Amino acid sequence: MLKVFLVLAASSVLSQAAGSPFNLEIVILGFVPTTSYASLAYNGPAFQTGLRQIRQDFGDVFNVSHVILQRSSITDCFQLSTQCDDMAGGYFYGRKTSPNMTVFVVPGCMDTLFTHRLVTDWNIPYITSVHADPILRNRILSPTWITTTPVSVRGFVLLYLDLFRKFNWTTVFFITDEASVPFLGAALIKSLFAAFQSQPGHQGTLRQTNSERSTNFSNVLADFRRISRICVYLGHARPLKSLLVQAGEAGMTDGDYMYIGVDTFLNIKFGNFMWADYNATAEDPKLQQAIGSLLVISLAERTTLLKVEGQQLEREWRRIAKDSFNYSIPPDERMTPYMFASHAAVEILGQILNKSLKSDPEFDPTDGAAFARKFLRQSFRTQAINVNLNEVGEPRIELILQQFNAAGKLTTVADQFPENGSLNFIGNIRWPNGRRAPFNRPLCGFLHDATSCLASASGRSSMTLWMAVPVIILCVTLVMLVFMLRSRVFRLLTAGSDQTWWYLDWARLWQRTAMYDNDQFRWNC
Repeated sequence: MLKVFLVLAASSVLSQAAGSPFNLEIVILGFVPTTSYASLAYNGPAFQTGLRQIRQDFGDVFNVSHVILQRSSITDCFQLSTQCDDMAGGYFYGRKTSPNMTVFVVPGCMDTLFTHRLVTDWNIPYITSVHADPILRNRILSPTWITTTPVSVRGFVLLYLDLFRKFNWTTVFFITDEASVPFLGAALIKSLFAAFQSQPGHQGTLRQTNSERSTNFSNVLADFRRISRICVYLGHARPLKSLLVQAGEAGMTDGDYMYIGVDTFLNIKFGNFMWADYNATAEDPKLQQAIGSLLVISLAERTTLLKVEGQQLEREWRRIAKDSFNYSIPPDERMTPYMFASHAAVEILGQILNKSLKSDPEFDPTDGAAFARKFLRQSFRTQAINVNLNEVGEPRIELILQQFNAAGKLTTVADQFPENGSLNFIGNIRWPNGRRAPFNRPLCGFLHDATSCLASASGRSSMTLWMAVPVIILCVTLVMLVFMLRSRVFRLLTAGSDQTWWYLDWARLWQRTAMYDNDQFRWNC
């Protein structure tokens, strides 16, 4: 086993409190390079301020130590996922002393499923602040897992599916941007596309793009036109704006098409989605017209609203990131809500442990599953943010569906019930065609080649032909008769010098006697 992982501890590793024999150990696992929002360079400082807070609040009830497991060779989520079980197992089985209680508190990335299996076998509480896999919702398979993540992939998936269901959109074109953050490029698209394809009668198409290499979407739009009318774009706002402009130029924002974007945090690491900064008067006129075909799914304002006390922590986190993790957070980069969730993860742990030690005489610190159940359906107030956990141990996160109004401002047209993920419409969607939602499939097909339309067109053509033939024959006959009559008259008029040929010659007439018993008679010639 490779024993090169670095163990870092606070200066007060075992900050003993008088009369407090109970010892809590918090294990933090991750990597430092800032290749992901799960990096310890971001979340490590928040964990440390959370630790300081529970030491201040509950130092007379229990002692707190913490250890950070990381290897200098690990630079991203994937590498961590291949070594996290070795790191966690090596420390857990190699430690010299055993505290009364051990809790893993980690950001969570691609490593969560692997670490989760270990801590489940050990029956140790497991709290993540960045990533939460859908397996968390199965309390049989994940009895000790709790999360404070401010973004739930499951919540986004449920909202998308309910939106598709309400407007009967069963043929959807998905576009991902590899240059966007992993949340959009991997976790969300993987879960969303799989959930969509699992619905009976649904047909999804997935196209991958990279906006750093090219923002020419002509080929992608050509594919989209052939097979769908509903486009889900999972990426930053800037390339989505380019796609909308190009779609408008191709006549694909006329009301028969709909585009659905996503928005999360205003943060450099998230590409500054920029929909909140959209200025209708300053944008490309082509974009102003195309923006009417866009819906945006985003976090509710109260979900991203940070407490004043939490905002004051930002300065401290910048200092700790530089001093402890050798990373200088850019001055114009706001802290992500994940950092606030990391601080909160430690605080709510301290609050539940304090309550358990004081008021639960049957509390067993070695039963991680029973301890994790104490978090369910609970609301917590922390220095950074407030956390409201549901019945499976994940925050109730509010999402909203937005649209640009005539003035170019994002307005909310629906919000989501966190309990079941369904949409609650609080306004009317302004459809680009002014009448209704775009059809899932045009009446005559995506390329106007549906068999029914072709048969109908063929029938109409045949009927028109059968009606036209008699008319043509009649016209030709009339023309020929007129021509013959004119020719006949002309010959008669020019046959001789006597122009009174049409007078009757009484000399050539003779009287015919009646053939019957009446007095009728007639002249014959």
